[in-house]
Amino acid sequence: MTATIPRVARPRGELSSEQYRRLAKAVKRQVAADAAWRAEVVAVLTEGASFAEVAKATGLSTNTLQRWKREARADDTATAHADGCLCAGPGCILDE
Repeated sequence: MTATIPRVARPRGELSSEQYRRLAKAVKRQVAADAAWRAEVVAVLTEGASFAEVAKATGLSTNTLQRWKREARADDTATAHADGCLCAGPGCILDE
């Protein structure tokens, strides 16, 4: 007959302040790494790489890549308008 191993109850409940701090720090690192990766992918696209090739290399869909590039372009335009108009395009909000 085999001996049974007594079960030890795992503590349940709220996170300790140390556990919360560790998780918050890990999330910040992940967010920073995700932002850096996304910026690199957009940079490669901006340099002229095809959506299909970047999709194959990253495992992302071409739709996601197109959205990321479009959002990055919109962020750049918003930054430019915050510092002064650099777009000089028709319908520029600063021309009004």
